[in-house]
Amino acid sequence: MQVNNSLSVQALSIIFPLEIPADLPLTDSYGDAVSETEPFRGLSWSDVPCALLLKCFEAPYFFSPEALHYFFPAFIVCSQIDCNEVELPLDSLLSLFKETDNLSWEEWRKARWKLFTKPQWAVVKEWLDWLHTTPNAPFLENLEAARLALSKGIWVRV
Repeated sequence: MQVNNSLSVQALSIIFPLEIPADLPLTDSYGDAVSETEPFRGLSWSDVPCALLLKCFEAPYFFSPEALHYFFPAFIVCSQIDCNEVELPLDSLLSLFKETDNLSWEEWRKARWKLFTKPQWAVVKEWLDWLHTTPNAPFLENLEAARLALSKGIWVRV
């Protein structure tokens, strides 16, 4: 798969800090949340292996707002290494963009998306567009819903 230079680790590290926040809470849930998120402890987003995203494919649902914000670039990087290998975790992440009528889910999502800056949203949009146009990319069930939500600015204005 071809790497988009503006989505490389080097480029992303300008927009998304590499340094692990000292007080980064991995989850704000219990039970399965701990087993899905604990393997990320101590890792910089640039050091997250694609195999870990695959193993912990439900992590996006259990990450705290801060952890989802911090580890988001790992999904971008791994999608460029082997999009097919990380299809399941990518689709989990992309499902979080979908519009919802459920108020508690909407609040849960707002708590996460409000941490993103305008430059970070621009990168997210570029990444979604890249996924959409990449030959041989896997079918991602939630990609179009994510692109639509971003084009409407649903989460950008939270």
